Amino acid sequence: LVSPLRRALQTALGVVAYASRFADGSSEPGAVQQVCDTRDVRPPAGPPPIMQVVPQMREAQKSASEIVVDDPMEVWAMLQAESTRLDLELFCGRTFMQDVARQMWASYLQARQHVWFSTPPTDAVMMAEMVRSFKEDVLAQVPERRILMVGHSAWARFAFA
Repeated sequence: LVSPLRRALQTALGVVAYASRFADGSSEPGAVQQVCDTRDVRPPAGPPPIMQVVPQMREAQKSASEIVVDDPMEVWAMLQAESTRLDLELFCGRTFMQDVARQMWASYLQARQHVWFSTPPTDAVMMAEMVRSFKEDVLAQVPERRILMVGHSAWARFAFA
């Protein structure tokens, strides 16, 4: 589950890439070789994780970094660039992260239809309603037992206090 903010989308993509690359314990994150040998890079085990962009996880807008990017093509370009960078850095140029980026972008397009996408919380009442919606409409509906949420510290403090 990931917030629709740019920094959260990039962070989630990076976390999935590093977890996929080093999950089998074949090498340590600090041991990525400068010269890639594709024979040393195995595809991530299993299907890519489900990436869901959740508008209810957005933060109150206090700075430029908290603005939701409203242009889908700008988001797609950012996700392509980041997944390509991660593929080069971690997977010797193989395109393992492209499917994850496509799934994240499709979820982003779907999230754009939700009211919370374009309406940041402006007070505690709106934030409480957003958190309630997240817990009841999103989190309670997730069938997976283990999830990773990439959001924001103020939102998380409010949501799980």
